Amino acid sequence: MTMPSSQSSSETPKPKWGKTVTQRLEWCAFMLETYPKIYPRYKNFGLQMMSRYPGRQVSSEMIVNLLRASPEQNTAEEYDVNSNLKSLYARLFKADVPQSKIDLRKCWIDDCTPEEWAFLLEAHRRGQQKLLS
Repeated sequence: MTMPSSQSSSETPKPKWGKTVTQRLEWCAFMLETYPKIYPRYKNFGLQMMSRYPGRQVSSEMIVNLLRASPEQNTAEEYDVNSNLKSLYARLFKADVPQSKIDLRKCWIDDCTPEEWAFLLEAHRRGQQKLLS
């Protein structure tokens, strides 16, 4: 499989969520790189839930709904949190916080190859770099 291009530019149209893995990878990479503030906030809410309810399972759906309702989302972020990112964010959270008990329901992303994961993680890294600059 040829990896999709994640190089974003002002002339590159936003990819659309699609039925194929390649379309979904392009869309997820675009979102990770273009809206890098969302995942750190997701992670922060997840850590808060773990602290508030130790030992209990955390739901990605719940974290996404908290993000949507947060004042920061309604004032500072230009993009609404998309439910298609729940499974990706849950897996990033589990990788960042291995002791978490986040609900990982089976989905398309579980079948990604190591190369596809590397592609997504590189887009995530580039997005986080943008926050630092």
